[in-house]
Amino acid sequence: MEDEMPVFIKISEYKEILETVNALKRKLEDAKATLNSIREIKEKEETELEQWSQSITDVEHRLEFIDKVMFEPEGL
Repeated sequence: MEDEMPVFIKISEYKEILETVNALKRKLEDAKATLNSIREIKEKEETELEQWSQSITDVEHRLEFIDKVMFEPEGL
């Protein structure tokens, strides 16, 4: 029967609990926004790294071509 009895709390405590819960919700939203910003930065970073890698590969192929043209004897 004890489980069925109503629980009474002071209005001031109830308001404090509501304020705390609302503050936690705001902090959670801030954390989500921060996480999304970090994800966006990471995606941009990955794109930049891929572009750099492609540029390096392109330069490497061009150097191989120049090396082949300049240092291999003609007619082979």
